[in-house]
Amino acid sequence: MAATRVAGRPIPAGERLARGAERLLRLLGDARAGLLLLLLLGMANAVAAFLPGGPRLLDAWPYAVLLAAVALTGVAAVAVRAPAAWREWRRPGPVQPGAGSLAAMIPAAPAATLV
Repeated sequence: MAATRVAGRPIPAGERLARGAERLLRLLGDARAGLLLLLLLGMANAVAAFLPGGPRLLDAWPYAVLLAAVALTGVAAVAVRAPAAWREWRRPGPVQPGAGSLAAMIPAAPAATLV
């Protein structure tokens, strides 16, 4: 069976660029990427602590690139999650029943009390 191609309008270059940037942002904002970079950073610090000329290694450009990657991953993680958190804060959804939710019943007050 041959694959069929749906003929439609071509995707504009700006849209393709935006989709690529969003994919890259999601990849950088992934917690596994951040954890891997933090582990690499910890290993670099441990190696620098145990070698005689170790602190000199922390002044090199690869360590600066690693620090920048950790910072970029943190910013990307916030940027990926911020729109959903902002929407939820502005218009909270219904509370789902469960162990973490509280329920309260307020009895109806008589009309004379309200007046």
